Amino acid sequence: MTCIILSVVVLIFPVIGLTAGDVISESDSLIHKYLSSDLISAGDLKLTDPDYIHLGVIISNIGDKEKNLIPGIVAVFKSLLQSIFHYSEGSPLHLIIITDQSSKDIVEDTAKQSVGKYLSESVIYTGKWDIKLMLTFPRLFVEFVDLASITEPNRVEIDTMIPLYSYNTEEVLLFKGNDTGGNRLSPKYIQDLFYIGPFYSRAFTSLNRLIVFDVDLIIKTDLAPLNKYFDDMKREEIIGITVDQLNFYRYHKNYIKENMNMTLKFKDAAMERGLNTGVVLYNLEKIRKSEKFQEELKPENFKKLVRKFGFNNMIVGDQDWLTLMMWTYPELFKVIPCEYNMQVPDIKSTKSEYCDENPKILHTHSKIHEDPDKPTN
Repeated sequence: MTCIILSVVVLIFPVIGLTAGDVISESDSLIHKYLSSDLISAGDLKLTDPDYIHLGVIISNIGDKEKNLIPGIVAVFKSLLQSIFHYSEGSPLHLIIITDQSSKDIVEDTAKQSVGKYLSESVIYTGKWDIKLMLTFPRLFVEFVDLASITEPNRVEIDTMIPLYSYNTEEVLLFKGNDTGGNRLSPKYIQDLFYIGPFYSRAFTSLNRLIVFDVDLIIKTDLAPLNKYFDDMKREEIIGITVDQLNFYRYHKNYIKENMNMTLKFKDAAMERGLNTGVVLYNLEKIRKSEKFQEELKPENFKKLVRKFGFNNMIVGDQDWLTLMMWTYPELFKVIPCEYNMQVPDIKSTKSEYCDENPKILHTHSKIHEDPDKPTN
């Protein structure tokens, strides 16, 4: 943190006459106004103001080398935060970082560095240390939520889902000649964090709306227009998603058509492509009231949903569950424009349904698996 602030002191000294002590002292004070260091339960959020955009990001298991199966996660997390701050136009943002005790210090340090970098650059931009300006642009508050506060109350459900919605293996699986947009499947999908999406409405009891981002995103716009899609949801629509752009579910669609005597046809034809959970809008208030959604959360129904489509198991956690839910209850889902989750494939694919719009949110996928400590040739 100190290094970041000191790096800009040389630039601002001649202009505004501040000492290094002034900059560091004011910056540290502001960071603590923006960020609460406590690791809290999901139901104990300090900020619940509906005027804020409530944004969740999951980053955990990085403090345990045996469980950290995603080597590049800290680097992409830092890039995500910096892009959010860079493109902010002042929309009030409540950043909810879902993590675990062993990862908390690393995650908090990264968040503080990103907030500090934003504050430092704001000093250069304004040419003065304007406390009022810094406290209102953006209106930002960061909290850390304990992953266990979501998983443990739903332990039976999550333990039921894991063998049904993953290959339930700790080995890397390689696929050849497929159309999934990748030839390598990480064993990470046996971890709890990939199964918490269905339970946000139970966990975040004080919120009515929650946007959840994958950590490997680059934001290229203020988030207010994305948040407005909550208001565009029709009466039964409870979740906003973007459809898959990498043909990940091509095999599944073909299997259903050829073996189950079922046809996936929807008013929005794009829904048959399945969805990607890189960007999801959860209307928690409506989810709690949805009899259809709540019925499917019963442990015995997780298996029924998979078997309905003729599968023994799926692959990538709650994204697969949400896809099957969308294919079963399309009226519950609102498709938002592809540019809010533009997927970048990690291998070349000629059959992908690429998004032709200018990206507002870029989903980098493979960057998260790049080891920043591994030397390059």
